[in-house]
Amino acid sequence: MKIRKNGPTDLENALYKNAVTGAAAIKSLYPNVRDRKLERELRGKFKEYQKQSELISGQLRVQNKRPAGPDFMSRFISDADIKLSCMKNSSTENIAKMMYQNSAAGVVKVQHALNNSNGDSQRVVSVAKSVISKEQKFADRLKNFL
Repeated sequence: MKIRKNGPTDLENALYKNAVTGAAAIKSLYPNVRDRKLERELRGKFKEYQKQSELISGQLRVQNKRPAGPDFMSRFISDADIKLSCMKNSSTENIAKMMYQNSAAGVVKVQHALNNSNGDSQRVVSVAKSVISKEQKFADRLKNFL
């Protein structure tokens, strides 16, 4: 585990990146959503991602730390990939598939950071476990749209 001097841990960064990346993906996909049930599902998850990023960044601010979000190129490529995919196929199934894959990638990254964390507070570990559980439940609900 890497801890930056006066910086967040890898687990804290993974949690923050998961929220920021997930919210950005939904924001990119949202204009293409035609199914009202999927729209509600994505709107709820977007709010959850916002709360998650606010929680993590707030906890870090108290400790005089700043989270490292995704870099510009990662955000740019992800957004372009989503938009190109929607240009080819903006069906409900394709949108659900993209969010499912995004959610699964987030679970892998957070779980990896959790498995390699040493010295993170119980609060951060608890948040990570909760995020993983919520992401898995979200992915399960997305299966209904595939």
